[in-house]
Amino acid sequence: MKFVKKNWQSRSAIIVGISLVVGLLMITLEQTPYASDINAAGYQHGGGGKPDIPAVVLFILPFVKALVLIGVPLLIARLLANILRLVSRKGSWKN
Repeated sequence: MKFVKKNWQSRSAIIVGISLVVGLLMITLEQTPYASDINAAGYQHGGGGKPDIPAVVLFILPFVKALVLIGVPLLIARLLANILRLVSRKGSWKN
C-alpha cells in the first residue's frame, strides 16, 4: 500500500496527460477525410443483413474496449516512468 501512496499525484498527472494526448489524437483522426469515408460507408458486413457476430462477442467487446482505452495510456505512463527513473539514476551516479 505504501507504493500506491508514494508519488500518487505525479503518477496520476502523467496518466491523465497521456490519456489527454491519446484522446486528442483520436479526435483529430476522427476529423480526417478517411474517417468520414468510413462513417459514410456504414456497416457493410456480409451483404446487408443482421451482423454475423456471436452474442458472446458482443458482451466481451465493451470490456476489451475499456481495457485498451485504459491500458494503453497506463502502459505508456509506466514505460515513461521507468525511463525517467533510469535516467535520473544514471545522472545521480555521475555526481
